Amino acid sequence: MNIALEPKVILNEANFIGEGILWHSDHECLYWTDIHNSKIFKYNPSTRITSTWDTESSVGGFTIHEDGRLLLFMDEGAIKLWMDGNSETVIESIQGMEGNRFNDVISIDIPTGILVDSGMSVNASVAAKATITFGYPKLGHFLSCGYKQTGKLFVYDIGQRYSNSAIDQQRSYLIENYRYNSDFSA
Repeated sequence: MNIALEPKVILNEANFIGEGILWHSDHECLYWTDIHNSKIFKYNPSTRITSTWDTESSVGGFTIHEDGRLLLFMDEGAIKLWMDGNSETVIESIQGMEGNRFNDVISIDIPTGILVDSGMSVNASVAAKATITFGYPKLGHFLSCGYKQTGKLFVYDIGQRYSNSAIDQQRSYLIENYRYNSDFSA
């Protein structure tokens, strides 16, 4: 039995650069951004209503935060928690990221396709302009392909403490020693 499905246009917003389409299953709505015009859109299929918000700067990408709000990745490396026009700044900007936005391939934690413990590439990997990691640098930032794919590395302290195992103590010593002798903030 063949069923022919006909595509149907349900909305036409005529964005300049509309991207990052994301379904929010908790809110049962669709989000996307118009990067060039600095706008976020939300479409609710049950009401067929599209809402639009202006943002302070371009949103290069976003994801759903654990509390249900959107985590926006913006110009200059800014990160904000956002929901329906209300935002809370997580990181205001990243020194050295002037004129860039997260859409310019800024990796979070480690570039896609790079193994965190060895820096080796899994099939294909992303070459980031910059990588933002939290807590401490990972071995994969410095080893094998990870060294080239990481780009400029930014480390943000989130109060994380190292475990007490002998292996982790050795790794953390090597990483801490490198971190305190390097400038990750410039």
